Amino acid sequence: MFNISGYYGPTMSTKCSDMFLSEEEIEEFYKGQHDFPNTEEDVDGMPFRHLTDWFIARKENMSLRLPLPPCSELLGIALYGTLEPGPQAAKGSKGQNVFLDAALEWCIDTAHKTRGIWFHTAFAWYKFKSPSNTPALQPGGAVISQEGKHQETRAKFNLVSNLADIFDAMDRKK
Repeated sequence: MFNISGYYGPTMSTKCSDMFLSEEEIEEFYKGQHDFPNTEEDVDGMPFRHLTDWFIARKENMSLRLPLPPCSELLGIALYGTLEPGPQAAKGSKGQNVFLDAALEWCIDTAHKTRGIWFHTAFAWYKFKSPSNTPALQPGGAVISQEGKHQETRAKFNLVSNLADIFDAMDRKK
């Protein structure tokens, strides 16, 4: 199994790679099973994937929950979560735990069909679905989930999303 340098979390007894597959492993063992139809023309034919129960952490400490960083600060950051099975996956397929440690960028898509926060790697575009609500011990003893860490970003996204709907409705009335 692919190993991300054998990093251990402070309260974990297993390697990250024993619980989460890398993108390379997803491509090798599950090619296309987690891909969703690509409805956009400007994404260079890269697959669209949906990530649920996600959290953002430092590569060397996966228990530390982080807010969505600026694109200029993605180095050293990893995204963990569960890939939803795509429409071409076998019936009854389950999600696959994955870690993404080579982000190129993230963005907010305001198009109606693909609206959401997207994370881009060399392999695919990942749409953030629901963040993890599993609590994790933080430095200083605080316990927080990614869901709690993501509340401010989600509120900002909802504002942008609502504004996009308003402007879209205004354009249709013209």
